[in-house]
Amino acid sequence: LIENNSGKDLTFQCRNSSVNGYMVETMMSVDVVNGKKANDSLTFMSSDLEMCGINEIADMEFSFHVFDSKSWEDYLNTENVQLKTSIADSFSYVYDDNGNVVYEGNGVKIVIKGLEEDESLFGPSVVTYIENMGDKDITVQARVSINGFMVDAMFSCDVVAGKRSIDTITFLDADLEKNSITSVDDVELSFHVFDSDSWETVVDTETVKITFQ
Repeated sequence: LIENNSGKDLTFQCRNSSVNGYMVETMMSVDVVNGKKANDSLTFMSSDLEMCGINEIADMEFSFHVFDSKSWEDYLNTENVQLKTSIADSFSYVYDDNGNVVYEGNGVKIVIKGLEEDESLFGPSVVTYIENMGDKDITVQARVSINGFMVDAMFSCDVVAGKRSIDTITFLDADLEKNSITSVDDVELSFHVFDSDSWETVVDTETVKITFQ
């Protein structure tokens, strides 16, 4: 339930959402004109829950981003809110970080977990686990080549402090076809990690090569 008595027409969205310690995308954008109320919902993406192996929800965390619906100027960014379910106190938090560790340092751990062939609408994807044990929110991006050819990768992952994420580095079928790549045999990649707020670089990792059988 959202009640707007601010004197402005506002739009309410969600940021920094996580479930059981994993970053999970949400769907919510609610317009509420001044003096009105709205009942709406904050929906977690089931595909993200499945990728993280989440079948029971112990806790959820998120913050709200509120802005002027007409000018798009920020009105309010709330602190994180945590909600716990009835299983939270007895829940065993287990995080699957198995795979090839390609970087660990500066409070950041990056693990390549494997290759998903044509699991998306775009093309094959490299499944990546990222852990942020630092005290700053980070964004992780990647530079990638496949079988020796540079290709564009769809990947930009936000991980707030103390959380983890399982995300995919996705390649476009069109880019693979342009380079006559019929199978992803090996991937060379490096990561650019930066502070999500200040944009200051945390680390630019060395290039590593992962071979897929």
